[in-house]
Amino acid sequence: MHECVWFISNLLNPSCSQINIQRMLDILSQQNGVQTSANNVNNGMTILSGNADLFNPIYTVSTKATGELNKFPTIDNLMDIVKELNGVGEVGNNMLSEYWSSRVASALFEHELEHELLSMPEFDVSGYPTTNVQLTSSFKAVAGYMKSREYRKVNRDVFVVSQSGYDMHNADRLAGRFGELNNALADFIQEIKSQGLWGNTVIVQGSDFGRSMNPNSNGGTDHAVSSAL
Repeated sequence: MHECVWFISNLLNPSCSQINIQRMLDILSQQNGVQTSANNVNNGMTILSGNADLFNPIYTVSTKATGELNKFPTIDNLMDIVKELNGVGEVGNNMLSEYWSSRVASALFEHELEHELLSMPEFDVSGYPTTNVQLTSSFKAVAGYMKSREYRKVNRDVFVVSQSGYDMHNADRLAGRFGELNNALADFIQEIKSQGLWGNTVIVQGSDFGRSMNPNSNGGTDHAVSSAL
């Protein structure tokens, strides 16, 4: 089993068009024996969107434990009815309604999958450090999904995680942002090594555009032409 984990650290817009992950996924999904999975942890929908004809869906990975849907039902089979109403569409349907239905169907599938995985002790990552830092929670969710790769019948996972807060026109807070990043990566790497996946994991960090080398009059930095990957 091989894993590909992409970490994207974004300044503003998580599109990062220079990092063509969607093309990589499209190519991989056509290879014999390769089962791909595109996973959006937070703000990665654009960078993962590929050729719709190749049907490489984007799954949303939640950083919070999922609760039970329709816990106190007024209609016992409500979820089945919703799935049927939002299933395969028909030629001539409105584009907006088709997109809405596809997202509803995907959300229900993702919820059921995450609820199922959380109930299975073999995919437990409860020993992972828990903090109120969003980036750490995101990487914890990735680690849990990587652990369930065989159950999900996947051998090429791509995850997009973003860290915002780099648009520092008024102050230089890089030390704080980099500190969060370093701590989150250290916890993630330790977990992946314990799973025996570190040798098959690739981490890529990039930004959507660069910053000026010299500070402005407010002690911050402005937009620049370079971009780091």
